[in-house]
Amino acid sequence: MTETDFYQQLLDLDRLIVNHVAHHTDHILIYATLEAQPTPCPLCLRPTTTVNQYTQRQLQDLSISGKAVRLDVRMPQYSCHRCTRYFTDEPDWIMPGESHTRRQAKWIFDLCAKQPFTEVAALVGRSHKTVERLYCAFAQEQINLTERYARVRRLGIDEVAHRKGKRDYVCVLTDLDRGVQLDVLRDRKKATLMAHFEALGCDFADQIRSRWSAATCGGRMRR
Repeated sequence: MTETDFYQQLLDLDRLIVNHVAHHTDHILIYATLEAQPTPCPLCLRPTTTVNQYTQRQLQDLSISGKAVRLDVRMPQYSCHRCTRYFTDEPDWIMPGESHTRRQAKWIFDLCAKQPFTEVAALVGRSHKTVERLYCAFAQEQINLTERYARVRRLGIDEVAHRKGKRDYVCVLTDLDRGVQLDVLRDRKKATLMAHFEALGCDFADQIRSRWSAATCGGRMRR
């Protein structure tokens, strides 16, 4: 097995073909190409395989052996002869509008549930603003009020600091039975919580059997 074959199998990203791997002191740079495929035009929906050109996209992926992994990906730009339109088709493993893979964004999101943004930023080698943006973007993407809250019976309410020592908090809601993070609210104010619960409706309030909070009493759970 060649080195490129090894990294292609290790990454296991749909349509990604690894061309070359460069090893650096603190990171691994992987040059790759996104394989073109018949793709429908977003305007007329007619599939096309015509590639107008390739553009470069830099993405950060999960670390390997303690080294950051950066992907330098050649992305096909398609041309629709019917609409004379140029467009790209990003695979779902890329976080929309971000320079991260979706799994990297999820890892950052999970870290932020336990630590302030500044500490997570130091761990992943990004600015705390980037970490905060990713966290909020991933949280927003996960929100589907009807489905996410349908099975909740015990609701957990906690707070997470944006920046340690700055008293800058967001409010995190969790399903205690399933261990699922449901929502991230912009602050921990009572008015924010009330507005959020009112948006969920009376049916949601009726299905909750108990509410637990770790935001007070020195971190002890309170019913």
